[in-house]
Amino acid sequence: MTQPHEGAILLVYSKMNSLEDKFYLVINQMLGKTDMNLLNVNINKQRSGYKIKLIIDSKQGVSLDDCVYVSRLTKDAINMEQLIIDDFNLEVSSPGINRPLFTINDYLDFAGEIAKITLKTPIGEKRNLKGKIISVKDNIIILEENNNNNIEINFENINKANLIKDI
Repeated sequence: MTQPHEGAILLVYSKMNSLEDKFYLVINQMLGKTDMNLLNVNINKQRSGYKIKLIIDSKQGVSLDDCVYVSRLTKDAINMEQLIIDDFNLEVSSPGINRPLFTINDYLDFAGEIAKITLKTPIGEKRNLKGKIISVKDNIIILEENNNNNIEINFENINKANLIKDI
């Protein structure tokens, strides 16, 4: 996987709230001198405090030691930047084999790969699509379905997307 393209942070904003944005920026800044980067932040407020889920990636893959390192770094950032003052539960993980696609740049990085995409608004009668990522132009992803039919998908219409890897 390549490093995020210029402008990647701005594209991530459409999928996160302001607290998640702060985490994303602060943690990625702290990871700047490593080959790791924070792909996604998900924060949910619960009765017992906050549940924070971070997904990290690296060119070499993600080890347990990497997750521990980012966990400690995140706890330090929470204290130093006072991002959260309540109790919290922190989970740091790799993207896994069926890696989620979060930004338009993810689609650029994984062109040629098979993806499963769930849409917010159906295209035709289809809300769930599966096919090869052919190309990306502006905010439009071209997906080739099994029947060699190309579908143009506006990035803003994507609810969820994952790579599909055969094991």
